[in-house]
Order: sequence, then structure tokens, then C-alpha cells
Amino acid sequence: MAVFSFVLLITASAFKTILTKTRVVFGSEQSNIEGVVGLEMLRHDLQQAGFGLFSDEDSAPDFAEAANAPYSDYNDANGVPRAVVTDNNLDLGNNATVLASTDILVIKGTTVSTAGASQRWSYITDTGVPKRWGTEDFRNGTDKLIAMEQYYDKKKDQVFRKLVRVNPNNYAFSYYSTSSFTDMEGSATSEFIPPPGRRHYLYGITGGTSGGFNLRAPFNRADYIVQRRDTTPASCSPAAGTLYKMTMNQSDGRFTWIPVLDCVADMQVVLGWNTTNDPDNSQEVSVLSNADGTRYEGEANGMSIQSLMSSAEEVRRRLRLIRVYLLVQDGYRDLNFTNTDNAMVVGNPELGETELTNTVDLTTEDMRNYRWKLYWVVVRPKNLQ
Repeated sequence: MAVFSFVLLITASAFKTILTKTRVVFGSEQSNIEGVVGLEMLRHDLQQAGFGLFSDEDSAPDFAEAANAPYSDYNDANGVPRAVVTDNNLDLGNNATVLASTDILVIKGTTVSTAGASQRWSYITDTGVPKRWGTEDFRNGTDKLIAMEQYYDKKKDQVFRKLVRVNPNNYAFSYYSTSSFTDMEGSATSEFIPPPGRRHYLYGITGGTSGGFNLRAPFNRADYIVQRRDTTPASCSPAAGTLYKMTMNQSDGRFTWIPVLDCVADMQVVLGWNTTNDPDNSQEVSVLSNADGTRYEGEANGMSIQSLMSSAEEVRRRLRLIRVYLLVQDGYRDLNFTNTDNAMVVGNPELGETELTNTVDLTTEDMRNYRWKLYWVVVRPKNLQ
């Protein structure tokens, strides 16, 4: 009996160890899978920043964006919209709004919405018949579209995109059949058909019922933020929240919340800028900045990074790189594990980003019994210029 009890004790101890290790591995693999899916959504939207945005100031209509603060702080009121807007280490006193000390990332472009129409684009010639995009087109009378005309400004040596309008604030339409367009005022029009020999590019904004144009803006918008809400899983550290993609509703300027990644303790954004005298002909990254431009590393060439960030034209011409870092919980709480890293850099110190991001103490009570890993997404936007 003594020998049997001794063997049983050893076996039980080994089994407990195996269960503990299995739980750690399972939790880690689960978070890995969630991370892959969530980061792919973020990467896609970053690459689509600026897609379908107009850049001609003269064609800017009156429009509205987010209805409520703090998200309305990143609106571009009645001008050319910035493709990317960021802010640094927010502390609003309410983790259910934005998790303290995390950045906010705002992306503007037609394809960042989840509406089916927003994933469609095409072009139209003087025949009045849009070319098909894949197996779908816009012949349903409910999708809301905009039309864009591109032209080259020889003096500025830049290509601009001009929003086609019937009148200053009548800029969208629905398409039913050949040359049959209904504008925002409910009138049939041919204004969106280009002159002979030219073409207009068409971008879907949103779907909806026929006859209604509840468009706040001629583009879509997605905000990425970290929040700690009632829906954040109980298995997450008290110091972590959920990364959400918030898509702006065209009807009222409020947001639809899409959880992207759970148990995120920090999000930091680093932007790469071209500050050369000829940015239109150079892909060089000469300056790295934090999310609000107050700190930077590199040669600014006498320019204010904050001024660049506030200008839609400068964002379009000079933003070359976007890095997003996410500090994410790896598995579940483990009382047999104690973190000793009291200065975890949510960035890449080897690239000179220590002063541009955030440093987190993982030895605090809320974090020390959790394993953490750093995800990052690096994108060179292709739809700005």
C-alpha cells in the first residue's frame, strides 16, 4: 500500500504538471489564432487608407463624420479628409471609452466599412455603363456611390482626385441601369457620366433602401481603439481591454463596434514621414514620429511633424510608413509564473522607437502573473498618392 500510494502521488503530481503546461500552451495557441485573424483585419484597413478619397480642395462638399466626442475630435470638417489620423497615449479617465495610455488610430477610405457596397469599385466611360467589378456591379438602385475624376496638376506635379458633383453638396448617386442615375436630391441626372474620351472612377459607400440618401460623408471611416468594457473576457488581465474596430454609420455618425482582439494592454502607433524637398518622387522614410507628432527621431528638415499630421495634403504626400504595436496577453493567468520585466517597450528599440512609444511595467499586481507578447503590423500605404 505504501509503494502504491507513493506511485500514485508521483503520477498525480506529473499529471497536474501536464495539465498546467497544457493549459498554458492551449491559452497561448488560442491567443495566437485570434491574433492572426485580428491583425489581418487591421493590416487590410491600413493598406486601404486613402482609397477612394478626394484630394481636390475645390471639390470638397459639406460633410460630417463622428457625432460624439472623443471620436469627433478626429473629424475633418468640410475639407479634404486626412487618410490617417492618430493620437498619442490617451487618458480620458474612463477605460470604457479608451484604455488609459493607449493610442487611437483613425483610417478613412471607402473600403474600410463592412457594408457590401463599400467593397465595390468600378469606372464609367461616356457610354454611361459602369464596367463590372468581378461578378457584381451597381445595378441594384440601392447602393450609394460616388464618382471621382483624376487629373494631373502640372504646376504642382501632382495627381489630384476631384469629387464629381451635381451641385456643391449633391455628390452621391444610385445606379439602376444604363445611364440611369438618381442623385441625392432624388432627381435623375447624367452629371456623373464623363465627357467623351474620359472616365470617372466609381466607389461604393454604403447600401440601403431605394430612395434614401443618409450619407454623412463621401467616404467611410474606421477607428481602432482599445477599451475595457463589460464584454471584455474575465480571463483578461484587469490591465487589459479589447481592441475594437469601430465603423462609422453613415446614417447618424455613431459607430458599430467590432471586437478584433481580446486582452490587449497597450496599442502604440509609429508613423514614418518623408521630409525631403521632393516627396512626390521619393519613398524615403526620413523621420519616425509618435502618434501625435510631439516626438520624433530623424531629420525633420525644419518641418513641424504636428503640422504635417494636421494637413490632408501633407499626409497624402509624405506619410510613408505605419507601424502598430499591440501588447497582448499570452494565455491565462498563471500563479506559478511571475513576470520580472519592469520596462517592456511597446515598440522596437533597435529602430530608435523607445522614446516614441510606451514602456510598460509587467511586474505590477495586475500584470505580473500573466505572460505577454508583442504583436506588430507594418504597412507602407499604397493608396495615399
